Amino acid sequence: MEWSRFGEKLRMSWMLVVALAVGSGAALAQDAEAQWRTTSSLIQTEPPTEEFTRYSYVNPDAPKGGTLNSAAFGTFDSFNPFIVRGTSAAGLGQFGGLLWDTLMQQSPDEAGTSHALIAEAFTYPDDYSSAIYRLNPNARWHDGEPVTAEDVVWSFEKLKKISPAYSRYYANVTEAVAISEREVEFTFDQTGNRELPHIMGDLAVLPKHWWEGENARGQKRNIANPTLEAPLGSGPYRIAAFDPGSRIVWERVEDYWGAEEPVNVGRNNFDRMIYTYFRTTMRSSWPSPAAATRISGRRRVRGAGRSSTVFRPSSAATSSSASSSRAASSTCRRSPSTCASRASRIVACATR
Repeated sequence: MEWSRFGEKLRMSWMLVVALAVGSGAALAQDAEAQWRTTSSLIQTEPPTEEFTRYSYVNPDAPKGGTLNSAAFGTFDSFNPFIVRGTSAAGLGQFGGLLWDTLMQQSPDEAGTSHALIAEAFTYPDDYSSAIYRLNPNARWHDGEPVTAEDVVWSFEKLKKISPAYSRYYANVTEAVAISEREVEFTFDQTGNRELPHIMGDLAVLPKHWWEGENARGQKRNIANPTLEAPLGSGPYRIAAFDPGSRIVWERVEDYWGAEEPVNVGRNNFDRMIYTYFRTTMRSSWPSPAAATRISGRRRVRGAGRSSTVFRPSSAATSSSASSSRAASSTCRRSPSTCASRASRIVACATR
């Protein structure tokens, strides 16, 4: 009886070992079948034959230093470029700008092509129903904390909720799930759309721990609101100084985690980038109301539910215009009819 029980336990143990071996083998086979890509292209359907090491037009030995001064027009009152409220500062953008890195970086000289950045690689099934992005283990925030799969999921969910641009851009993405510490799976609501796995690389990744923390005043931060507190980033530059609406200074991050990534080789060379804002006033060639009154007088005409300004010559305006110019006044003294004719031509030009 005891030998029978022992034999049964031994048989169950062997069955468990076999099951684990089969499961592990299937997982390894599935991972081997998955085609991990470091470059994504909507034009080239096959993976590139040569590994991307840098852009061909950059100087990998370019010196670092100097200041780039640029002009910006208008004003700014926020460092949150993802929401409708507020005007974001120069250097920020819907897809990260200088401050935040994206999963992949769009190539500036190859249409529909992106290369690895925060994500070191990605894969998708043959029916394009989902995509898995695997994070670069070296990716870090400026405070030294690692970029995690949780950051990616949080960024996707928050940006799709607060940003009209993201809600439209990722309208067909139903879910983002962290399937491991370094892998995030995005699920789509359709199959056969080869663009969906590609555009997930444009996601700007934001630091969950910073946005859910408190500012210097002890107030909880809210990514749905404008802010003039310099945010924590992961990109090649950080905000060094600013005057709201007038000037912003970006400084290069000396220990930027992605400095040696292929997309950044030979780039981001200026130590400082300064944007100075200028406000412009558009001037029209149309005469101002005061000038028009001096020339010809003004009369309001109301009709058809709207008002318009009609310019009509008048003797008072003609004599006023004539007396404002020495040449015109001398002409009027010699020939009043010539003066009236000249004033009429001025009004005709102004009302064309």
